[in-house]
Order: sequence, then C-alpha cells, then structure tokens
Amino acid sequence: MISKIRTSLFLLTLPLGAMAQAPLTGVVRGHDPAGSTPLPSANVLWAGTTIGTTTDAEGRFTLPPPSGWPARLVASYVGYTADTVVLRSPPSAPLRFILNPNLELKGVEIVERQSTTVLDSRSQLATEIISSMELKRAACCDLSESFETNATVDVSFNDAVSGTKTIRMLGLDGKYAQMSVENIPFIRGLSTSSGLTLIPGTWIHEINLSKGIGTAVNGPNAMTGQIDLCLLQPSAEPPLFVNLYGNSQGRMEANIHTAQKTGKNSHNLILLHGNWFNTEMDQNRDGFMDMPLSQRINIMDRWMYRDENRTGQVTLRYVNDVRTGGQSARHGALPAAGEHAIHRPDMLYNIDIRNEMVDVLGKYGFVFKNDPTKSVGFIMSGRRHEVNSLYGERRYTGTQESLYGNAVYQQVLGTGNDQVKAGLSFQYDDYREAFRDSSFARKELMPGAFAEYTSKREKLTWVGGLRVDANDLFGTAVNPRAHLK
Repeated sequence: MISKIRTSLFLLTLPLGAMAQAPLTGVVRGHDPAGSTPLPSANVLWAGTTIGTTTDAEGRFTLPPPSGWPARLVASYVGYTADTVVLRSPPSAPLRFILNPNLELKGVEIVERQSTTVLDSRSQLATEIISSMELKRAACCDLSESFETNATVDVSFNDAVSGTKTIRMLGLDGKYAQMSVENIPFIRGLSTSSGLTLIPGTWIHEINLSKGIGTAVNGPNAMTGQIDLCLLQPSAEPPLFVNLYGNSQGRMEANIHTAQKTGKNSHNLILLHGNWFNTEMDQNRDGFMDMPLSQRINIMDRWMYRDENRTGQVTLRYVNDVRTGGQSARHGALPAAGEHAIHRPDMLYNIDIRNEMVDVLGKYGFVFKNDPTKSVGFIMSGRRHEVNSLYGERRYTGTQESLYGNAVYQQVLGTGNDQVKAGLSFQYDDYREAFRDSSFARKELMPGAFAEYTSKREKLTWVGGLRVDANDLFGTAVNPRAHLK
C-alpha cells in the first residue's frame, strides 16, 4: 500500500517538473514611426550568464530557463538600445521586446595623405599641380620663391641690384610661357620683371603647371606652357588667419586673412600682406647691396557667389612696392684710406624703383536650366600699373592700362565623351613709357576667336583647336593646335 502511494505522488509531480523546465519563447522587434519591425539575429541573454540565443528571420527566439528565479533577461541589437526584463517566475505567455533606435553614433574621421606635388592624370595636357602644402615648406615666400623645388620652372635673379627675377620654363625664357590667375592673363606687360614677387605665397591655393603648348582656349601666349595660379576660396577659409615671419637678416612679413559670409550663397575674403626689409647687406664686399631694401603693401578683396546654376566673383587688388638698391650712403662716409674711399656721397650709384598697381578681376557663368550640358562663361579684367624708377642718373617711367575680356560657350555632346568649346576674346593695352629724354607710347588692340573639340574613346583622348588673333600692330596670327593622350 505504501509503495502505491509513493508511485502516485511521483506521477503527480511530473507535470510540475516539466512545466518548470519548459523553454521560454518570445519575439524581439524594433520601434519605428510606422510601428515595429522584426529584428533578425538579435541577441537574447540571461544577465550574468553565458546562456543565450539569437532571433530568427522573424525576430522570434527560444531560450532555456535560468538556473533559478528571479532572473534578468537582456535583448540587444546593433543600432538599438538594449532592453532588460526582470522575471520573478516562469512567464505564462511568450515575451515581447520593443527596442528603440540608438541615434548616438560615434564620429568617423578619415585622414588622407597626399603628395604636395602631383601629376593630374585627368587633364588632357601634361599638368603638374603644386598644392598649398608645397608652398608651406618655406616659412615665408612669394610666387618667385614657390618654384625653388620644382624642376620644370627655374626662377633666377635677372639682376640682384634691382631684385627683379625671371623664369625659364622647359629651358626657354619666361616670355614664352603664359602666367595667369584662374585662366586670366595676369603677369604681363610692365609687371613681367617684378610680377613674380608681387603675389604672396599665402594667397595661393594651388599652382597648375601645363607643360607644352597650351590649348586654344587659354590664349595665344602659351608656347612652352602655362602657369595658372588658383587663389584661396572665400567659402573654404577660416574667419581669421594670421602669419608672421622674421629672420636674422632683418626681413619681416605679415599676412592677415579674414573671411566673412555675406549671404546664403556668397562669401568674401580680405587678404592683407606686408613686407619690410631694411638691412644693408654686402657679403661679397663689392660696395653694392646684395639685395635691395624693400617695403611692400599688398591688399586683395575677393567676393564669390555660387548657387546651383550660377557662379560669379569679383576680385580687387592694390599693390604698392618700393625698392632701393645699389650703393648705400655709408660707403661714401668711409675715411680716405677706407676700402671704398673712391665712392663719395655725390658719386654713389643708387637704384629706386616704385610700383603701384590696381587690378580688377571678374567672372560670371551659368548652366542652362533646361539643358545642364550647356554652359556660358564670361571673364574680364582691368589693370592700371605705374612704374617710377631711377637707375643712377637715368630715370625710367611707365604706365600701363589694360582691359581683357573672354566669352566661352561649352557643350557636352552625345554620351558625354565629346565636348566642344568656342568663344571670343579681346585684349587692349595702352603703354606710355619714358627713358631719359625719350618717350615711347603704343596702343594694341587684339580681338580673337577660338574653337576647340575634345573627344574621348576608352584610353585615347584627342583635343583639336584653332585660334585666330588679329593684332593691329603685328598682324593676324592663326594657330591650329592638337593634343593626343
């Protein structure tokens, strides 16, 4: 009888034991504005243990019960905030987790290292790009000092007495290379000898060197290549930039840049540059200063507007440059037995050069609203440059007034592999020069027209162009040009 009672009690406890060991089921879903969505492969784990599982494609899970009650069950998913449920006894129904999205994502910083001088493989010409990082290798520099590490362009002193510098590109004199600022002819005329030193290096974003004859669009002067300067963009500059420089030889420079946002799509950038060198140097002891004394003020105001279909900019620049070289007054003050006793104060050979320049540059371009493959651009510039110089007893003065205009139509043809450019250009120069008792004056008018066609076929690119320029003093020049890459 006792054995039967024990058997009956054991059979009664079987359902209770089976219920206690039954696995838990449930679903994990993510909250969104439209309701909730299943979260596949979500993690479900008993807190403080290694007992867990993952959800299936529908967000459902089945989990063994814990070793004891109460217990905490945690559900987690990438991009969502984890949720924890405290269970004091086995649940009587499937569990349901609703996880909220986690919007606090850590930032990702991408850092790229790029060479300071690169060859542009996308350009049809052999174009070398000198970035602003290359210019920063020198503590201070102007444009003439920016090519010291470049093998293509060689800058050398024309004469150390006046401090003028010239360039040689691909072995030929600089007059065969076109010097431009954002494809606007810039260093030309009276500024050819001194223009390289009148552009501070801190103003330049990058320099594009095009080796070989230029395309028909860039003008008739690019025989050995083009040096195109890209200035700083107002929208990309910080509100304030200050750069100060000084060395043991007495040279001091200051550069101040201020950028402002003038509208929804417009920005303005003011660039200030000052250069002062007032130390007489004569290291070879020949009685002449090795470098002229200089005082220079350079100011530029650059305004730019850009929206989805239009872009425009206006740039104003003023330069005042004073250089004094030759023999200094201290050579005439030496005693009679001194090294330079022959140099009396009234016999010193002095050089005094003064440049004053005003530039106005403007650009405007737009893309056709109904056809984004077509665009039109207009470029203009104006300059007034005055030079007043004295070489010993010989005086030279010069005045240059120039106007330049260019209109370019551009259209992409077919599937985008062909492109055509055509336009008109105009150059006006008025020179008035005087040397001692002689004077020279001339005016040049040079209208021009050009057309250029670019065709790309897989790895082959062909550019054909034709330029016609009619100079009223030197006649008409017809220049066909072709590039194959």
